[in-house]
Amino acid sequence: MIQAKVRPLSNQEIMAINDEIYNRFWRKYRDSIAGNDEAWENVKTQMGQLLNKYQYHSMVLHQLQDYLDQLEWRYMEGRKQNG
Repeated sequence: MIQAKVRPLSNQEIMAINDEIYNRFWRKYRDSIAGNDEAWENVKTQMGQLLNKYQYHSMVLHQLQDYLDQLEWRYMEGRKQNG
């Protein structure tokens, strides 16, 4: 189990986290993940990079986990449809 770290963040840090996780991570994969093995591997790699970059901060960990749940569902549904 990953242990999240908590520390106060500045407004700029929060803005940067949200920009990177939503605008660059989520939007990059949200429509291209369905059954795409290469994209799924890239998601896992990029998620690890983001966790390391932000030192496993709880805000980052929770946001990424929520998006990962959605991406995983879409990935698996695409695999089912493609047989």
